[in-house]
This record gives sequence, C-alpha cells and structure tokens, in this order.
Amino acid sequence: MGILSQRKVFVGVDLSVEARAALAASLSEVAIPGKPSPPQNWHITLRYIGSMDEVSVERLVAGLDEAELGEPFVMRAAGLGAFPKAARATVLFVGIDAGSERLTALSGSVQDVVDGIGLGSEERPFVGHVTLARIRPPVDVRDLIASVDLPSIPIPVDEVTVFESVQVDRGTEYRPIERFPL
Repeated sequence: MGILSQRKVFVGVDLSVEARAALAASLSEVAIPGKPSPPQNWHITLRYIGSMDEVSVERLVAGLDEAELGEPFVMRAAGLGAFPKAARATVLFVGIDAGSERLTALSGSVQDVVDGIGLGSEERPFVGHVTLARIRPPVDVRDLIASVDLPSIPIPVDEVTVFESVQVDRGTEYRPIERFPL
C-alpha cells in the first residue's frame, strides 16, 4: 500500500494588493523582532487544518463551495498585538477592529464546514489577526506595541481561500488551492 500524499492546508482571507501595500508602508520603519513573515504571505487564518490527504482537501473544497459564507464586508486593521501575551510574545500581529464580528462569523461558517467533514474542532477561540512575525525565544514587545500607531487600514473581505503551505528555498509560500466568493 502506497503512502498518501499530504498537504498542509488552512482556510483564510487573503489581503488585497492595496491593503497589503498600505500595511507594509505603515510598518516600513518598525523594527519587527523574530522571524518576519513576508508581506506576500500576509493573510487572516479563519481555520488552520494542517496535514490533509487529497480526498480530504476535495471534501473541504466541496463543503466550502456549498456553504453559506455571507456577504462581502470591510474590516479594518488596528494596532499591534502579541500571542500568548505581550510580555512573552511568540507571535507579533496586526489586530482587527471594525468588522471583527463579521470575521468571527465567517470563521464560524468555515468551522461548520470543517466539522461537517469530520476534521474536528479548533481548540483555541478565534482571534482575527495578520501574523507579522514568529518569535523564538519569546520576547517582551510591550514597548513596541505601545510605540506603533498604525492607521486604520481597510481590508475588504470578498472571498475565502483554501491555502496550501509549501516549503521553498527561501522559506514558506502560501499557495491558493481554491477561492470562494462571498
């Protein structure tokens, strides 16, 4: 029996070219600690799934194709934050304010699809964010967060994307598998 090929998969919201450029420009003078995520990888994860075989990917795509994902909306990027906490950050991110309720509802719709195909529930509560960097070992970023005043950047949400995370020579790329318009 052969080994089934596995793909690292997540469902997310890709940033528009304009939102990505505005966010990059507003952060251009900020010294980001840790391993920065390149702007082309910036997105908002609605549901990380992980390793999936091709049949499961097809079931996910079919489920999202049939799901009621809601209407397009605009959310706004607002300020920096950190996980698990700013005093011992392992992830630095840009948070979402306006539109966060709609984003949370969209995440719930995606989770319903994931549950429906038997892939299990997410253990952590959903927090909409754009990851800027992963930090190892953890560092205190409270001063950085307090010192950065990001403008309120509009981020249109008009589709959901199933992404595949692929290791390449220069790091990781997030490649779209399928897009679903709202």
